Amino acid sequence: MISLEMAFQVINGADVGLPVLLAIIFGVLGSVVGAVFAVIFAMCFAGLVALGAISVHKKLPNLQLAYAIIQSNIVAVLFFLAVICSIVMTKTVIDMIKDNSEKTWTPKMKEYLKHKDEIDQLQQQLKCCGTTAYKYEDSKYPDSCCDIQPCTVAFPKACNTAEVEFLVGGFPIAVSLFLVPLPVKIASITLIMLIRKRLMTELSDESEN
Repeated sequence: MISLEMAFQVINGADVGLPVLLAIIFGVLGSVVGAVFAVIFAMCFAGLVALGAISVHKKLPNLQLAYAIIQSNIVAVLFFLAVICSIVMTKTVIDMIKDNSEKTWTPKMKEYLKHKDEIDQLQQQLKCCGTTAYKYEDSKYPDSCCDIQPCTVAFPKACNTAEVEFLVGGFPIAVSLFLVPLPVKIASITLIMLIRKRLMTELSDESEN
């Protein structure tokens, strides 16, 4: 039969293993942002894993309690961040970002020469041309609207749409990174509190004897 301590050490170790696995998966899929976030999580969790392992191995109830408190706070923060990311992905917020982008870029594009460098950088980086509220005339596309010169066939995507996709595109990855560790963390908190409860009972019995 697996002891509570052994089960905890396995679950506790998985706290680092899961972000590392996610980093490998995202790396294979070509998602650099996802892989970087996963590696950062793994590095942050490594110290906490060590704290938990030591507290159980050395039978230190105060350290076990500290571990449980820290893990509980992390669970709350991760869940909060996941909720925030989910809210950002809702249609209402996306439309709001899109409208704000349109209001920002449309006046500048109407004065293209005045804001040329800024607009060219945006259009080349996001592979977009104009905004929903402003279209360049076919014969007057800026060079930044195309990959091939002379610019006659512009990028089909409007820049306010492209900017929203760029800003919001990484949020589904963030949500998964925030949620995936939660079951392991909740299990580790439950196990270490059971271990601590049993340890406190044993210490109490010893003091009475």
